[in-house]
Amino acid sequence: MALTKIEASNIAAGAVASSGFVKETFYTSSTSAGGYSPASGVTKIIVEVLGAGGGGSHYSAHGPAVNSGAGGGYVRKTLTVVDTDTMTVTIGAGGTGGGSNASGANGGDTTFASVSGTSFTTLTAGGGGGGTPTNYTPGTSGTATGGDLNIVGAPGRTQNAGGAEGGSSPYGYGGETSATGITIPVESGTGYGAGGGGASDSGTTGSGAPGLCVITEYK
Repeated sequence: MALTKIEASNIAAGAVASSGFVKETFYTSSTSAGGYSPASGVTKIIVEVLGAGGGGSHYSAHGPAVNSGAGGGYVRKTLTVVDTDTMTVTIGAGGTGGGSNASGANGGDTTFASVSGTSFTTLTAGGGGGGTPTNYTPGTSGTATGGDLNIVGAPGRTQNAGGAEGGSSPYGYGGETSATGITIPVESGTGYGAGGGGASDSGTTGSGAPGLCVITEYK
């Protein structure tokens, strides 16, 4: 898959940073093996990985069988590196919303793994679970392992417990609940890592938002 990334830097054109912050890169699609290496002179990186959100389920009537998708887990890790190290980034895909009386799909895991050089435990932010059209079974929280900070995702919700909105994330908001005759602006999770909303009657279920990896480099 082609790499998609956005970079932010505090270095003016033609200047070279002697120490401190170098740049921040946002990965929104997967790299190939060895697809990431620190910039020249970088000695530390802070890595954030966020799993994808799960999709919402559909139920043909109202009640506790209308369930949303959960948010993905979040992992943050500081690593000591050299510019010859190589890593790979895998971005989880958002779970699709369920069709008529069907479950939403689970969100995919997002991982950051060493290929050569620096050795560390793979960072894994699990995708949020999809909701199912069974009483009180919203999506389960995405897991989080390997980091200095590991936060499980926000769980999905059930309609009878205040609305079946999807689980939110540090970088996105869960989708709203949808039903016949009700205009909902966004049923799918927004941003990154958020779950999709559940639907009743002939409403439209929401898909989960994709995962994300943020790498901040320092000299």
